[in-house]
Amino acid sequence: MQERQVWNISHFFVASVSLRKVRDRHQQTLLARVNTPHEPLIKGPSAMRNRILIAWTLIAATIAMMVTITQIDTGSTTESAGPETANAVPPSTVEVIEEPVGEPDLASSPQRSQPATPDQVDFVVDPTIAPARPAAEPLDGSTESRPIARLRSTAGIESDIVLDELLVAFTNDDDLEAFLDRWSATVLEADADEVNGLTDYLVRIDPSTAQRDRLAADLVTVEPHHIGTMSASDDTAFSLLAIAGYEIVNYGTEISLNWLNESTSVSTGSTSEDPALDEPDAFNFEWISSASAQQSGIDAAWQLLDKAVGTRIKMMIVDRGFVQNQDFPAVRKIRHGSWGRADDSVCSDGKVCGFHGTDVVIAAMGRADNGFGGAGPASYIADLIAVRRADTARKTFKNIKKVAKEERPHIINMSFGGAITALQGTAERKYGRWMRSVRDDSGALLFAAAGNAGIDVDSGDSLIAPCELEGVVCVGGMGDDGMVSPGSNFGTKQGGGSVEIYGPMCTLGLANPNIPGDGTTERTCGTSVASPVVAGVAAMVRAANPTLGPKEVWQIIKDTAHTRNLGSQIGGGHHRSIDAYRAVATAMGKPYTEPVIEITGPDANGDYKPDDQYQFSATAKNFAGIDLPIQWRHGDGTDINPVPQVEPINLGNLHPGTHVFHAWATDLFGNRVYDTIEIEVANTPPRVSISSPAANTYRYTVEQIVLDGSTRDDDDLGQSLNDGQVTWTVRSQDGGAVVFNSPGHSRTIPANTLAAGDYSVEFSGKDVGGITVSDTTLLTILDVPVGESLPAVTMHSPEVGEAHGVEGGTVPIRLHASASDSQDGVLDGTRMRWIAEQGHTRIVLCEGNDLAEGDGGLATITDCSDVTVQMSIPPLAPDNNRW
Repeated sequence: MQERQVWNISHFFVASVSLRKVRDRHQQTLLARVNTPHEPLIKGPSAMRNRILIAWTLIAATIAMMVTITQIDTGSTTESAGPETANAVPPSTVEVIEEPVGEPDLASSPQRSQPATPDQVDFVVDPTIAPARPAAEPLDGSTESRPIARLRSTAGIESDIVLDELLVAFTNDDDLEAFLDRWSATVLEADADEVNGLTDYLVRIDPSTAQRDRLAADLVTVEPHHIGTMSASDDTAFSLLAIAGYEIVNYGTEISLNWLNESTSVSTGSTSEDPALDEPDAFNFEWISSASAQQSGIDAAWQLLDKAVGTRIKMMIVDRGFVQNQDFPAVRKIRHGSWGRADDSVCSDGKVCGFHGTDVVIAAMGRADNGFGGAGPASYIADLIAVRRADTARKTFKNIKKVAKEERPHIINMSFGGAITALQGTAERKYGRWMRSVRDDSGALLFAAAGNAGIDVDSGDSLIAPCELEGVVCVGGMGDDGMVSPGSNFGTKQGGGSVEIYGPMCTLGLANPNIPGDGTTERTCGTSVASPVVAGVAAMVRAANPTLGPKEVWQIIKDTAHTRNLGSQIGGGHHRSIDAYRAVATAMGKPYTEPVIEITGPDANGDYKPDDQYQFSATAKNFAGIDLPIQWRHGDGTDINPVPQVEPINLGNLHPGTHVFHAWATDLFGNRVYDTIEIEVANTPPRVSISSPAANTYRYTVEQIVLDGSTRDDDDLGQSLNDGQVTWTVRSQDGGAVVFNSPGHSRTIPANTLAAGDYSVEFSGKDVGGITVSDTTLLTILDVPVGESLPAVTMHSPEVGEAHGVEGGTVPIRLHASASDSQDGVLDGTRMRWIAEQGHTRIVLCEGNDLAEGDGGLATITDCSDVTVQMSIPPLAPDNNRW
């Protein structure tokens, strides 16, 4: 049976949590008696100690049976631990296991129907399994390569270890010397843990000293969940595992393999263009916008802090591949490494990590609003302490502890990790001890990436370190849809040690970080960016209230997080996702307020004319007191400004009547507020004038009648009404019947349409305000006298539609025509008359002497077939310049 419960990943030869607790109480009593400076536990039991150990073994076994029976009777789902074997660990030699805070209920634990037995585990060397790299980095002060092997657990989870090395911890030198003698081992490095009274040792082991025949029994004793085949790329890995298992079972030694860690991958998905060219506004990025499915609230938190926050937050980024660029904060330093050094190791996506650390820094604190690269939540407020991650977990955690003590960072992010597949308990205790020390000594809040294997970290098949260690917040990734990303690891249990919160799985990183000044971005995905985004939010919370400690910052982030369902695979685990706005607002003591808006101009009670110019202005404020851009719309549904703006809007040419204008603003959360103004524009009647026919004009029935009129609408800056707004109506004076009706400024009544008689000709126009104005003239239609024929006239000049500029003066116009009559033949100019008509104005321009109306006598010959006259706008019709 497998018992791992989130934080409690240590399994020591028992299958029942209840049994373990009973056993530990007795172990504490016994250890107090036998583990003294005068009688070191490591030197081997005396005859009296053997009797004591045997007695306690029997007591523990009896208690186990009693507990098991009780649990079955009460319907508990916990399985029996099974009978003790002949080689069971004497309780007196087992170190007490501290119960972690926040352990979930036993009922939610994965269960097995029967405990594992040694014959259920096989160990196979598989040459197809290869470690991520051929060797680990040399130890400090050495150039000696350190070989690596890969282990594959019975659950199929793979991890790399350093061969010939183990990690152990002792409280005194006698225990250490005995251990070194047993395995022909030598100490490579030592680190004192003064808080816990231990010294941690990295030792080199002679693998040939291992008791391989005990491997299976000891392994299932320590971790009963190993059922199936465990594989390794090198047989030496099993020898190291055998030595560690033997030590735990027989001496209670805190011992583990020297596990390697790896970046949890910022794998490249679909490439996006540089935001400066495509979508330059970081407020619209999915992982920043409050209005996106992820609802991270980073945009709103930015506004709440408003760049002006004076507190600087030290953020420590532990990674590899740091390249300085314009997105890095101005204050930055690197420890245990150098700028521009690429990471040639392989990330969890199987690709070379390259400049993994650069993307992580940008995700956490990339500078916003600088026209370069991406942006991170801690922009404006974070200083960078970059720490190069070592190959092994031990060396990495050692460096973190050292640098944290010296630099005193507020926030630490670790976008790396590894699956510890064997001897999880000792590894968890050892590394957890170090992480607690970092947290408690430096006052830092630690975050780590959950990993990208898409697995349940609470399954018990492996320990994901550092993510599941005590004192570390484990961060998973959610996709653009706001649900857990399929590639992210997740947790199914409550409490610490599981995946406790989720951040965005994808952000923007640099496409070419090794090219100076190239801010081109690409979409980068992985919990490697989810973790620094959440860490960056924590930095914002700390900046918002510098009096907060790490536990208080984390409590605020937990309390304000979204708790919507992130996916069925999580089950009863944590469904938290970051809400940066609420977290920062809580830290600042500023509750959310709805946005407000007020129209400040124009004056709703003003007197306005259609040709006036208007300035529409309004003020809108969001929860942070920051101006919101405003959208204006006319009451008819027409948008006045296509893009919302803070500046006033200028508008003119409003037609007469009532106009309604709406102004609205939307905050980052999608909350919209409105204001409305109504103004009245006075209506000036239009001006209408008939150009043709002139008043009291006569025409013959066989002639076509030209109707021409002009209009002017002062409400439309003196423009003419359109043809649909004007109408010609011709009525018979005898009875008033309408004989012709048509819209338009210029129309023609065909010949032989009107019978002889008198007619009224009306030209009317109606403006948009509904005011109708008309002009009227009289027209007489005559029959052609019997026996007469009308002459045919051809006008050669001016041409129809000819235009001249005569504003304020006159212009010469050539009058040229020819005429003939079927009875009289060609007519000369003495029988021609030129008339210019404009509504009620009629001017004779030229008249031949044969048509002149004189009182007889000698007349001057006047030829009007080709003359030039001066013409101007008539004073009686200044708005009608059509002749």
